Order: sequence, then structure tokens, then C-alpha cells
Amino acid sequence: MLTRSQIIEAVWDFAYDGGSNVVNQYVNYLRRKIDGPFGRHDLETVRGMGYRLRHAGSAALAVWGCATAVCRLDDALRACARGIHPLEAGAGLLVDCGSWLHREDFTSRFITTGTSISNGAALLASIDWEAAVTALHAGELPASGGERRMLLLAASIAGGTPVSLNEALPGIDRRNASLVVRAVAHAAGLPDPYQETDRRE
Repeated sequence: MLTRSQIIEAVWDFAYDGGSNVVNQYVNYLRRKIDGPFGRHDLETVRGMGYRLRHAGSAALAVWGCATAVCRLDDALRACARGIHPLEAGAGLLVDCGSWLHREDFTSRFITTGTSISNGAALLASIDWEAAVTALHAGELPASGGERRMLLLAASIAGGTPVSLNEALPGIDRRNASLVVRAVAHAAGLPDPYQETDRRE
């Protein structure tokens, strides 16, 4: 659940003065976009408290809008993983490869969002790596060869799901290969190997 002040501070970056109805206007706009076309009532008003989504799995995409949601989801995944090198590396690899956070079939099923218990406002998100890999192997999550490899590698780094490097590494492009090298180094708590190379030259 998000209060009016949390929404205003997160979206418009100013303090809530209590007299503005901008949140009401945008909540009504969101209801027309996410509830109306589908005959649902997922965006609920909690009287005297704020707003919440009935289906929290897609909360970030539904509340923040598609373009902004990917950036916010990126930040939320990194914030939730902060301080745990393998989680940081796996989430970072998935974010940096650039395709999975744009897919509603992935974000709505395998990413859970919430807010930080320390401040009640920071958006956090986590990935159910095992469920995502299971769905991928079962054919329930269509993906190109490159997307498939990157998800498997990220899940192995972050969630410990077994992956055959012999099958996953051949066929990834140069950019993704460098992302994997960086992620493995980060998971091990080592500095970025490409920055180390640059310093020595």
C-alpha cells in the first residue's frame, strides 16, 4: 500500500501539502487504463490510508506506467539485493541484458514488489529465480536463445539454480559476454575486471 505522500514524493519529488488532488486525478487515470479495459478493480482505495493493488506481482508496472516502471523496477531490484554480492550480480545481469524487465509475462509472474520496512517508502523488488527457470524449461516463458541464456546465467549467479556453462555460454554476443564476466566478478566480491584492465594500460 502507498500513501498519498509516498506517491507524490516518489513520482513528483515534492512534499505533500494535503490540499492537492493531483493524486486523485492520476489514480482515476490509472484506473481507466489498468482496470477499465479489463473489467477489473485491481487499484483499490484504502479509506484514510492510501492506495493498493490487489495483485501485487505487477504492482510496479501498473502503478508507475510502462516506461517509468522499468527504471523503477531496475532500482527496486538493485535496492532489494544491495549488500549481497551474488544477488546484486544476478539482478544486475538481468537488468543490464535489457529485455526481461520489458516483458509483462516475466514481471507479473516472477517479480514481487513491496516497500522497505526501514522507511516504508523505498520500492523493493525480488525475483523468484527458481520459478522463472522452471517456467522457461517448461516452455511457459518463450524466449530467444540469447534471452534464455542470460536468464539462466543470472538465475545461477543470484539464485544458485544449476546451469551448464557449456550450453549457456556459446552463442551469447560480445556485449552479453562482458556483462556475464562483470557479474561473475561482482558475485565473487571482486572489482570490475574491465576497469582493472583500463587502469593497468
